[in-house]
Amino acid sequence: MSILNRSHLFVRRFGQAQRGTTAMIFGLTIIPLLALAGGAVDYGFAIKTKSQLASTLDSAVLGAMLQYTLDDSTDYKKVVNDYVKKNLTEAQKSYLGEAVVVTVPDIGSDGELRAELSTTVTTNFLSFIGFGQFNIKVHSGAKVGGSKVEVMMVLDNTASMAGSKLDDLKSAAQSLVNTVAPNGDDPNVKFGLVPFADYVNIGMDNRNEPGLDIPADYDYTPSGTWSSWSCPNPSVNEHCSQQTPPGPCYNDGNVVPCQSQNVCTCDVPKVETQHPYSQQHWAWHGCMASRPHDLNVKDEDLNTLIPGVMMDWNMCGAIAPVTRLTSTLQTINDGIDAMKSERETYIPSGLIWGWRLLSNEAPFNDGAPYTDQAVSKILVLMTDGKNTKAMRKWEPSWNWGVAKHHTAEIWGHDRSWSNPEVQANQYTAELCTNIKQKGIIVYTIGFQIPAGSQIETLMKDCAGNKDGKYYDAANGTELAEAFEEIGKSLLNLRLSQ
Repeated sequence: MSILNRSHLFVRRFGQAQRGTTAMIFGLTIIPLLALAGGAVDYGFAIKTKSQLASTLDSAVLGAMLQYTLDDSTDYKKVVNDYVKKNLTEAQKSYLGEAVVVTVPDIGSDGELRAELSTTVTTNFLSFIGFGQFNIKVHSGAKVGGSKVEVMMVLDNTASMAGSKLDDLKSAAQSLVNTVAPNGDDPNVKFGLVPFADYVNIGMDNRNEPGLDIPADYDYTPSGTWSSWSCPNPSVNEHCSQQTPPGPCYNDGNVVPCQSQNVCTCDVPKVETQHPYSQQHWAWHGCMASRPHDLNVKDEDLNTLIPGVMMDWNMCGAIAPVTRLTSTLQTINDGIDAMKSERETYIPSGLIWGWRLLSNEAPFNDGAPYTDQAVSKILVLMTDGKNTKAMRKWEPSWNWGVAKHHTAEIWGHDRSWSNPEVQANQYTAELCTNIKQKGIIVYTIGFQIPAGSQIETLMKDCAGNKDGKYYDAANGTELAEAFEEIGKSLLNLRLSQ
């Protein structure tokens, strides 16, 4: 017999001889093995239940704290209890019954709302070895101010916002401020403001900030002469009357009633007279022009300076100046109160300066670095209509837009193009994309803008990132509701647990 066959026979005889012993050993080990396997099932279910209950309690506490912050008469204890019971899954309700106990003490002196949830989970398999239940206890807490936010409001202050529309905007913007910072000045929350029309006024105090090209004021006398035409004897030959143009007449792209004006005619040929230019005083009034494309849609490369507008009249002073990021609520509310409705619409001006004021780079460095994960940056853009101006280069030969005194190329805004909306919309879309790529959350609000219009589509696309959202406001009440909802979203962002 071969060695292999002998070995096989030995193993078979050994198995036969050990059969009774093996059965006894198996009987002794099966119970703990089953308990061990079943225990893993019991333990996994308990862990899953605890995780679900902790998530439910967190949501309950955050929601209650949000409601209480907005209205201190809120019964926050009831809110927490009701939320937990309502949001238990059907399986949990069946399994846990009324054994879930939620304890909510009074809000502490530190302003934190705390809660505890306790229950028991009955075991199925571990009970065979005398372990009948798991005791589960989870805790949660929330208070306002744990997270940091920087909120930049970029608000349309054009002529079409005149009257009650601007009053509604001021009230809505200030309600947002008070919602996000319910306890007053808070170093963890900063607000900024960019009122915009066709230009942005950065404020006279910021004239010497780095990255800007703003020459000193100067006197200038253009060379040559200018012509005027007049009746040789106005008292006899000139006839003037008030006349109303046939229209339509526009203000910031909106049709408005035409105003009567003085129209003069001369019943004899007019006489041309040559006049030498008089000396003009050119000054900066806070108004900023644009850099050439595509630097006009980027917050970078400040070796190419941002030009100020030098004029012989105060073109931009009527536009309220920006408010840099601040934790002082009085400062931001004063800036909102100062807003006035002026001039035409060029949304890219507002967007680029809103972005610059949120950054920590020149010309302003009030914002936190984009790498600071503890800070959420928010931009709220509101407009009541389409872009009505475009951008073009200002030539040095223009007497009213002198560029030769600038080291940077200067671009200004113009509505004389056949379709300024196309170019301005392109720049608006590019800016929205670039801003969102920096991790800035964008909210947009259309105030009485036509449904299905290009500007509505543009505003919806602009808000399409992270938690950003577009709001359509048909009247002052809906505008207030939009700002209120944004404020609540940002307050929720500020809640910590």
